[in-house]
Amino acid sequence: MIRLIDVHLMCAMDRPYRGGKDVTPRFKRHFVVLTIGEFDDEVMIMIFSKIILWHLDTRGFSKEFDPCIDEVVLGTLEVYKESLLNLLPTPAKCHYVFNLRDFSKVIQVSSLIPVLNHIMLLGREIKIYFKNNCTG
Repeated sequence: MIRLIDVHLMCAMDRPYRGGKDVTPRFKRHFVVLTIGEFDDEVMIMIFSKIILWHLDTRGFSKEFDPCIDEVVLGTLEVYKESLLNLLPTPAKCHYVFNLRDFSKVIQVSSLIPVLNHIMLLGREIKIYFKNNCTG
């Protein structure tokens, strides 16, 4: 027999989607229910910009990439907002609703690309080559 002492269980869930089922009040009574609203755009930009900046700094990227951070985050935010507006759940696919997790996955993938540093170096070498050989 297993004896559990001082066990804390933490759960997370999204609001029930259209046609979905909520958990029963009998189950919810065991938890403290907290609600977090959606973040403002400025907050999301700040959070995800810091995440990308940290990834670039820890992987040894030069500071030349810092202006790209805002472009990646703003572009991702724009696509995310358009997805929320235009890719609504359908009766056949009512189980999928875009949320902040999708936004986060795009930022994760963009911060895991170590090849960008090599591409930047190659681009710089090409610019130097053309500057030295193709200008009078």
